[in-house]
Amino acid sequence: RRKAKRGQPPKPTPPPPVPPIEADEQVFAARLRGALYFFSSAKNRNAFLAHPARYANAPPPTSFLPPTAALLGPEAQALPLARTLSRKLGLVVLSLDEAVKWVLQGASPLAEILRPIVESGTPVSPLHQVQALQLRVSSPDTLRRGWLLLGAPVDGKIAEIMRVCSVLPSRIFGICAQHADASIAGLEAALKEKRLSHRLAKIDSSRNPLAQQHEVERVLLPLLRLRQQAVAATAEGEAHTAEGLEVTDDDFVAKLNPKFGFYCPVTWLNERRLHHCGDGEAAVAKRCAAEYKGVYVCCASDKQLSAMLLRPEEVLAGPPLPSPLPTKETQQAAAYGVSPSLWAELSGHCPVTLARGPKLGDYASRALALKEGKKEFCVEYESKRYVMASAECMEEFLATPWKFSRLTLPSKLLPASDPLDVGELPTRGYSEQTLGDSLKAALTDLLTLERPKYPTLSCTETALKFVALHLKANNPNVRAPHLKHKYSSKLHDYTERCGLLDAIMRTARSNGEVAAHSTASAATDATEERDQGRPGPEGSEPDQTTATAAHSESAACKKASEAPMPDLATLFKAWDEAVAAGLDIH
Repeated sequence: RRKAKRGQPPKPTPPPPVPPIEADEQVFAARLRGALYFFSSAKNRNAFLAHPARYANAPPPTSFLPPTAALLGPEAQALPLARTLSRKLGLVVLSLDEAVKWVLQGASPLAEILRPIVESGTPVSPLHQVQALQLRVSSPDTLRRGWLLLGAPVDGKIAEIMRVCSVLPSRIFGICAQHADASIAGLEAALKEKRLSHRLAKIDSSRNPLAQQHEVERVLLPLLRLRQQAVAATAEGEAHTAEGLEVTDDDFVAKLNPKFGFYCPVTWLNERRLHHCGDGEAAVAKRCAAEYKGVYVCCASDKQLSAMLLRPEEVLAGPPLPSPLPTKETQQAAAYGVSPSLWAELSGHCPVTLARGPKLGDYASRALALKEGKKEFCVEYESKRYVMASAECMEEFLATPWKFSRLTLPSKLLPASDPLDVGELPTRGYSEQTLGDSLKAALTDLLTLERPKYPTLSCTETALKFVALHLKANNPNVRAPHLKHKYSSKLHDYTERCGLLDAIMRTARSNGEVAAHSTASAATDATEERDQGRPGPEGSEPDQTTATAAHSESAACKKASEAPMPDLATLFKAWDEAVAAGLDIH
């Protein structure tokens, strides 16, 4: 009382002793002023009981997101690696069988279901195994240290059950051969179908254990760093990336910003353009998303994500999105059997190409800017359907639909050009449309030849075979160099043989003309000598017998030169005999 009168505050009354809570051996807790405190050991609990004010007023620890991973592969390699990671990272090594045994040791509804199954010797179903794992990872040690699942998931069925039960690990490491990964092929296909292939990491089984450990740490440690940064940013009220949090698709959609949804607020604030992230699929959109105050915000790219992380309040306070918003209708429009000109706006023409064309100018320039839209690029806006000419035009329309929804067509349009299906034409029309140029080139080359005639074929068969070889030699679909050389050589040899008959006839005719000319010259010389009365070589008179022989030979040569050429059958026979004898046909 004297100290109180003198202005000195009285000493604070110490709190009453904290009674310990008797519970299981593995749980150490105490109650202070209606609050429960848990401890890792009895020694720490006794220290808290001795000085409760010192520890109760201490700042709360920072939040921690424990890592979760799975390890697949041969037991001889996976088990030592799991033990090494457990010692270095503090992870609890689990398995599906160990989770079932842990559940059977306690009292829970799942234990009552599993006990008769185990006692009867019936294999435990994958669903019950994953449910047991779900209870096991909720225990205090795994929540504090994280866990490493050994030997699961081995296929897509178990991976899907784990995904539904929200116990799919953030990273799955598969120890497999470098060129043979059939052991995890089914799991890889299932994760790719659910767009979760980024969670699977392959480790080469031929590498040493230390290299395998470094590979796991190289993938897992950056992920842990990202998760801790996200926890620290959340504690300080700042925005952070959603990468590394491994949020399920349902949770991501449930916590999307209601004002913007899947649209990027940064693009809308700075450019006044709409950008629908991931086409409405959470698995794609959350790869470039930010979390701020428990709400997820989608961003168009890393540049927009950086702006969102720098000024989240300013971005989210921007103007709301316009109403209504455009939506894609590619699947519904593909079911329409009629032409888009009957049900789409602008008579089925693309509004983007119309807007890009000249606003004034001549009619031809404006008409050329009109392009017919396609049903696979259909967009609905303001209860109207528009079809675009390409995917790029559709993206432009989705970004700023109000720029194109008020356009009108020119007063005069070009005649509609219906596409022609060449496959529906008759044989002659199909040949004209597809083989016209090739046949024209083949016939042109055929006409350049001088009376082509293959020795053993008729004229018609010779021409047809030449056209066939020409089409093969100039086929644009043949890309192999050896095939091109093969068909070109065949065409060249065939062309030379087609002119061989003409060459033989010319040679025979020229030989007959030379012999007749030589004989006629000799007869003329003898006649001139006889008329002039000159003596012979020995000075004697000209021999009457020699003159008569020369005259007879000249008449025979003249008759031979005027005789007709042998027929083709004789020439063919001579040709075959020459080839059989191995003579040079040239």
